[in-house]
Amino acid sequence: MRVGIIGAGLSGLACALRLLDYSDIDVRVFEADRDVGGLAGYTVLDNLRIAKTYHHVIKSDRVLQDELSRFEIPIIWKEVNTGVCLDSKLYPLNRPLDLLGFDPLPLLDRLRLGWLVFRAKYEPRLNNITVDDWVRSGAGEKVLAHFVKPLLRKYFGLSEDVSAAYLASRWDRESRSVSKMLGCSNFPELIDRCAKLITLSSNGALHTGCRVQRVVVKDRGVRIYSGTKQGDLDLVVISTPATEAASIIEGAPMDLLNQLRSIEYRACLCLALRLEKRISDYYWINVLDDDIPFVACFEFANLDTTLSGGLVYLVAYTDPFSPLWFLRDEEIYERFVGGLKKIFPTLPKIKGWYLFKNRFGSPIYRTGYRSIGVNPHPRIYFAGVWRAFPEIRASGPAIMTGIEVAQEILGQVK
Repeated sequence: MRVGIIGAGLSGLACALRLLDYSDIDVRVFEADRDVGGLAGYTVLDNLRIAKTYHHVIKSDRVLQDELSRFEIPIIWKEVNTGVCLDSKLYPLNRPLDLLGFDPLPLLDRLRLGWLVFRAKYEPRLNNITVDDWVRSGAGEKVLAHFVKPLLRKYFGLSEDVSAAYLASRWDRESRSVSKMLGCSNFPELIDRCAKLITLSSNGALHTGCRVQRVVVKDRGVRIYSGTKQGDLDLVVISTPATEAASIIEGAPMDLLNQLRSIEYRACLCLALRLEKRISDYYWINVLDDDIPFVACFEFANLDTTLSGGLVYLVAYTDPFSPLWFLRDEEIYERFVGGLKKIFPTLPKIKGWYLFKNRFGSPIYRTGYRSIGVNPHPRIYFAGVWRAFPEIRASGPAIMTGIEVAQEILGQVK
C-alpha cells in the first residue's frame, strides 16, 4: 500500500512513524518548507538551538509525554510562576486563589472568577454556548468585561461567538497544570528523531521543500501533483490547515470542501529574544493591555534551568489582513520590544532575535464548531490540531490526531 502524508508537523510525523512499523506500507511525507516540524520546528539563535515558538509539557498531556518517552527524551518538571499584566502592572496567577489579589476587579468578582476557573471543565453543552454567555452567567459582567474579553480579543480578535467549550477546556487542562508544575523537554530533538527515523526507514521517504499543489481523488487511488512532478498513491493523509487542504483537493464532495473552508484561523507572530540575562522570575505572563501588541510573554529561562542568560518568546495572534501582519520583520521587532519595555522598563542587552510567522497559527473555535472525521471520504484522511476540538492548540492534541489516522488506516488494512 502506498500512503502519502502532506505536512511534516507533529501530526504528520506521528502518523508516518506508526505506519512505517508495517513493511508492506510505503510512506511518503511531503513538506512544503525546507524544515520539518511546522509549529514545533526549531531554529538556531545565538548558537543555541531553540524551538521557533514556546513549548512546554503540561501534566494532563499524556499523549505528548508518551511520545517523548518513546524516544527516551526526558522531561524535567519545574514549579513556575505565571501572571497577568494589566495597565503594565503584573499580578501573580499561579492558582485560582491568586485571583484574590487581582484588584482591578472588586473582591466579590474575584471570588466569582476564581470559582469559575476552579470548576471549569469541558461539557458538550458548551459547544453551542458563547464564552460571553458562559462567563456572564457564571462570574458576572465585570469579570467578562475586564478580564475575559481583553484576553479573547487578543487571541481571536472577538469574543461574541467563541465557543465556551474552548475556554472551559483550556482552563481545565492548562490552569490546573500551571498551578502545580510544567515540564521542560527537548522539542528540537523530538523533531530530529522523527525525521531521522523516516529517512532511514526502508519503506519511508521525507521530501522537504516539496509543496503539493493538487490532490486528485480517483476511483482506485489518489494522484498528487508537486511542481512538474506527479505520483500515484492508494490514499493520502492531509495534515495541513483545513483551508489549505480545501484548496488542493479535487474530486471530493462540495459539502466536505465547504466545511474545510469554513474553519477560520488567526495568524501567529512569535518573536524570540536572546537576552544577556533574565528579566523576571515569571515563566508565563498573559497580557491584557490593548496598547501592547502581544498577548503572552514566555521567559523560557525560568523553565529550562540549564539555559544561561535569557530567552523570551513574545506571542501575538492577529488577523492575517491586519496592518501588524504586513509590517516588515524589523518593525514588528521594534513594536514587540517597545511593548516589553512597558512591562519591564529596563531590559538587558538583546543578543539576537528571531521572528516566526505562520498564517495558520490557531483555528478559531466558534460556537457550533464541528470537527471533521478522520476519514470522511474514501482515500482521504485528515490529521491536525484543528481536528482535536475542544482540545487546545498544543503538541499532544496534534500528535493524537496523527495517531488516530494511523490506527484507522491500519484497522482497514487488517
